[in-house]
Amino acid sequence: MRAANRSIGPFRRVWAVMACVAALCAGAVPVAAQTGRDTIQDTIPKTPQQRILERLRGLRPIGAPDSVLSGDSLRAPAQQVRTNGAGGRIQDRSNAPTIARDSIWESLLRLPGFNATEYRGDTAAFRADSGTLDLRGNALVARDGQTIEAGSITYADSISLACGYGKPRVTGGGMTPVESDSLCYDIERRVGILRGATTTVSEGALWRVRSETTMTRGDNAYSHSAIFTDCDLPWDQVHYHFSAGQVLVKRGNLLVARDVTMTFGDVPVFWLPFLVQSLSQGRRSGVLMPRFGVNDIARTSQRYSRRIEDVGFYWAINDYMGSEVAFDWMSNNWSALRSSFDYNFLDKFVRGGATVRRFWKNEGGTELTIASQNSWEPNERTNLRADVNYSTSSNFIKRNTLDPRELNRSIDSNFSMNRRMDWGSATFGSSRRQFLSDNTVTQVFPKVGLNLSTITLFKATGLDPKWYNNATLTASAEGGRDGTTIGEANTNPTAQTRNTTSGSFRGSFSLGKFALRQSYSLNDQQTDAREIPLETGDSVRLLPALSEQSNRWDVSVDYQQPLVGSITLTPNLALRGETVSNARTNNVSVSSPAQLSFGAGVQADMFGVFAKPVGPFAAFRHRVSPGFSYSYAPKPQADSLQLATFGGLANSLESNRLSFSLSQTLEAKYRETRSEEQVAADSMSADTATGPRRVQEARKLTLLSVRTDALVYDFVQARDIGVGLQTTELANDFNSDLLPGFNVTVRHSLFRPGTATDAGDEAGAAKNRVFSPKLVSANASFSVSGSSWLFRVLRLGRRDSVTTRPGESGNPIPQGPQGGVAVDRTQDELGLVGTRRINPVGTQMSTAGSWTANLNYSLIRPREDAAVLSNTFFDPSRNDQSLRGTVNFQPTANWAAIWETQYSITQGEFSDHTLRLTRKLHDWDANFDFIKAQNGNFSFNFSVRLRANPDIKLDWQQNDLSAASTSRLR
Repeated sequence: MRAANRSIGPFRRVWAVMACVAALCAGAVPVAAQTGRDTIQDTIPKTPQQRILERLRGLRPIGAPDSVLSGDSLRAPAQQVRTNGAGGRIQDRSNAPTIARDSIWESLLRLPGFNATEYRGDTAAFRADSGTLDLRGNALVARDGQTIEAGSITYADSISLACGYGKPRVTGGGMTPVESDSLCYDIERRVGILRGATTTVSEGALWRVRSETTMTRGDNAYSHSAIFTDCDLPWDQVHYHFSAGQVLVKRGNLLVARDVTMTFGDVPVFWLPFLVQSLSQGRRSGVLMPRFGVNDIARTSQRYSRRIEDVGFYWAINDYMGSEVAFDWMSNNWSALRSSFDYNFLDKFVRGGATVRRFWKNEGGTELTIASQNSWEPNERTNLRADVNYSTSSNFIKRNTLDPRELNRSIDSNFSMNRRMDWGSATFGSSRRQFLSDNTVTQVFPKVGLNLSTITLFKATGLDPKWYNNATLTASAEGGRDGTTIGEANTNPTAQTRNTTSGSFRGSFSLGKFALRQSYSLNDQQTDAREIPLETGDSVRLLPALSEQSNRWDVSVDYQQPLVGSITLTPNLALRGETVSNARTNNVSVSSPAQLSFGAGVQADMFGVFAKPVGPFAAFRHRVSPGFSYSYAPKPQADSLQLATFGGLANSLESNRLSFSLSQTLEAKYRETRSEEQVAADSMSADTATGPRRVQEARKLTLLSVRTDALVYDFVQARDIGVGLQTTELANDFNSDLLPGFNVTVRHSLFRPGTATDAGDEAGAAKNRVFSPKLVSANASFSVSGSSWLFRVLRLGRRDSVTTRPGESGNPIPQGPQGGVAVDRTQDELGLVGTRRINPVGTQMSTAGSWTANLNYSLIRPREDAAVLSNTFFDPSRNDQSLRGTVNFQPTANWAAIWETQYSITQGEFSDHTLRLTRKLHDWDANFDFIKAQNGNFSFNFSVRLRANPDIKLDWQQNDLSAASTSRLR
C-alpha cells in the first residue's frame, strides 16, 4: 500500500536520527562512579558475596537520571538477554566493546536487576570533589549495546553533563553510526548539542547527512545549516546536495524546514521558503504532489496546452485500504475529476482497486471512464477476478489521447470465476470489448461451463491387464449469450448487430484405440437490420433483420490403427442431424433427415537425411508430413422443404469430400561435442530405480518449417455445378529458429468471381469463377540483435551483446493489473483509460553496444471484384500495408534509447512515433520522450529525476492536440 506524501522522502528519518544522537550520551553515566554504603546493620555474619550484593543494591536504582535515560527518552530500552542460564535483565553483549574482563567482572554482568556501563581509555581520572570522570586517549563508554568512542570523554556529576571530544562516534542500539566534532548532553534538563555531526540514513537510498549544529530538547531537535545528499564523493566534491538553514523536528511526527535549497556543485538551482514533511512511518493521509512541467507555469507558446495533474488528497483509510480524489486539467480541452480506491488484504488474498474519471469538455458535455482490477482467492480451489474498463465515448479517447498504444487496443472488461472440485470444475464469466477504431462493441454475458474430471473405468490392478481395463469417460457442458453491436464507423459491408444464445454438451468414451464421441448444441440468433451506403447501384443497401433457431446432434465412432512406420489410419463413422427454424422455413421448425457419414484419415511422416557435415552442423533432415482425409455421406430421403432448407447450393445433405494437407520441416543437428567413449559410457550408465538412462539427444535447429492449409475437393458439387475445389483461399505459414520470433503468414485468394447473367444466380457465378491467385494478406515478424548468429558470422555483432529483456531500459514490462494499487503516481500517464505505464521503473542498463530490433510487416488487400459482384461498396481504406518496428540500443554504458514507430506504406508516411532517450548520470536519470500518436497528437517530455527519490524531479512537457479536421502536427 502506498503512502501519499512522498514529495521529499529522505527527510523522513534524517532529522529523527540526528535528534537521538545526543540522547545516547545518557548511556555514558558511570554507574560505577555512584558510590554508596550499606547503612543497614545486620548482626548475622555475611559472606563476601552477600556483602557485594547488598552494596550494589544500595546504589541508585535503574532509571535514575544519572544511570539511564528515562522511559520517554530517545534511547531504545535495554534488551533481555540470558547468559549461561542466569535469569534477569542484563546488557546486550552482541555489540560488546573490546574491553578485557576478568572473572569477577563477568560475574557482575550476570547479576539480575542491573545495567552495566563499561569504560576504556588510555588514562582515567576521577575527581571526587566535583564528581567528574575524565577518560583520555582512545576513550570508550558502552552501555546496553550502545557505544561512544572519542578522543576524550568527560562526565560531570555535579552538573549532570556528559561531553565527548575528538571526533566522537556513536554506534550500536540498532541505529546508524553518527560522527561529530563534539557533543554534550545535559542529563537533568535533557538538552544536548552536537557540532559538525555526520551520519547516513538508508531510505530508498543511502543518504549522507551533515549539520553544523544540532540541539535536542526533550523530543524536539533544532538544527542549523544542515545538508544531505546521496552522492558518494567527499563532502567538498559532491555533485549536488540539499541544504536547510533551520530545521525543527518533532520526533516521529513532523519536520519543518526553512530556507531549503538544492545546489549543484556550488550553484543553487531550486529554492523553497519553507518545507513541511510528515515523519510518521507507514501509510498516512496527506496532500498529493501535483504533477506539472516548467512550461506549465511559464508558457512559451500560445498553442501549447497546459496540463496539471494530481491536485488532490490521499486518505489512508486503514492499513489495507486507501482512497484519493484529485483534479486534472488540460487547457482548451477538458477538466477532470479523478476518484480512486484501492485495497489489499494479503491474508485474505483480496486485492484490487478502481479509478473513475469524469471529464468536462470545453465545448460542452461530459465523458466518463472507468478502470478497475480486482481479484479474490477464497481458497486454493476458487478464484474470482473482475477487470472493468469503460468509456462513454471512443471518439473522445481517439481525439484527446497522447498514447499511441491506446489507439491500437480495445477497451476490455472481464469477469471470471473458477471453482475446482474433486469431480470436476465449473466456470462462470462475462466480457465486454469496445473497439476504439469504429466503436463496435462485443460482449458475452453470461458464459458458464462445467467439465467433469476424467473417470477411469475398470482400473487395472495386476500385471496382466485385460482388454477392457483403463477405459475413460469424459463430459463437458457450456452455455452463454453473446452479442455484437456495430459501431457507426464500421465499414464491413456484411456486418450486422447480432445477439446469440447458445448451449452445448460433449461427451466421450475411449477404450484403447477405440473412441465414441457425442455432442449436442442449440443456438438462437437474432440479427438487426442495417442500412449501408453503396458506391454503385442504389444509394442504400438494406441488410434485413433475421431470426434463426437451430439445434444439432452428432454421434461418431473412430479407431486409430498404426500401419507401416509412422503411418496411422483413423477410420470413423458418424451420424448427425439438425433442426432449424428461420425465415426460409416460415419460422416453423424443420428437421433434417438423419445423415450417416463414413470417413477415414491417414497421417504419415516421411524423412530424408543428408548426413554430410556443413559448418557447425553434423547432419540435415527433411521431414514431410502429408495428411489425407475422406468423408462420404450418401444422399438421404428428404422432402421438398428439407431440400430447400438444408440442401441449397452447397447440397449439405449429400457429401463426398477429399482433403489434403501438408507440412514440411527442415532440421539441422549440431556436431557432437562429446567423444565416442563419452557417448558410449553415457549410454551404458544406468539408474537402479528407473533402469537404463536414455542417451541425451543432440541439439537440433529448425531451419525452416512450412505448413499449408488443407485443400478440399467435393465430388458432389463437381457433379452438380461443375465446381469441385471448395478451397477459395490458401494460407502458408513459415517459421524458423534462425531468427527469434520469425513467422511469416501469406494468404492467397485462388479465384476471381465470374460474371453471372443474373445477380441472384449464385450457381452461375460460382461456376464461372476464374483461377486468378492474388495475395490478399500477409504478416511477417522477426527479431534480431547484436548477439544473433547472422551478425556474429558477418562480424557485425558483439559476442558480449546481451538482448534487452523485459523490464530493462527501453523495453518496459507490459503492466497487468497489480493488486492493492489501482493508480501508480510514480510514472507518467498519457492515456485516458486505465493507468497504463509509459516509462520503465528505474534505470536499468544493458551491456554497452547491445541492441535489439523487432519488425512486423502487415498487408491487407481484399479483392475489389468480390465487392462489385455482391453489389456492396468497396472501401479503399480497407487496403493497408504497414511496417511496425521497435529498436532498442545502448551505444554507451550510460546512454539507452528506444524507438518504436509504424510506417504506412499505403499512405507513404509514418503514422506514429515513440522515441525515448535515457541518460544515466551519477545521481540522476534524464529522460527525453517524444511521442506522436496516429490521431496527430504529440507530446514531448523532458524529465530529470533523482534516482534516490523519483519524486524529486524537474519536468518540461510539450503536449499538443491536432485540430479536429486534420491529423498533422501543429
